[in-house]
Amino acid sequence: MDGRQLQGKVDGHEVDVQARSGPISGRFALLVDGEVQDMTRAIHGDHWLEGEIPGGDKPDRPFWVRINLRAGGLGGETYFIEVDGEEKPLGEGYII
Repeated sequence: MDGRQLQGKVDGHEVDVQARSGPISGRFALLVDGEVQDMTRAIHGDHWLEGEIPGGDKPDRPFWVRINLRAGGLGGETYFIEVDGEEKPLGEGYII
């Protein structure tokens, strides 16, 4: 399996998506500030990882990462992040 990591910031918090995928399936992890929030094993199609951005004195903000896994191994997937009901493509070094 090949590995890839997307790193970025949401409201000043580090959000990382770690991906390991092969020709048929993949394993994905979502970390916020270095802490694992969700993990999944996936076969072709859409899959979601769920996390929360710490709010400090405000309520935590839930968010989702959607992974569309296509056949062909690493590079055959696309990533999207949804925060406050707005979905955006997810790439390296994103800031929301």
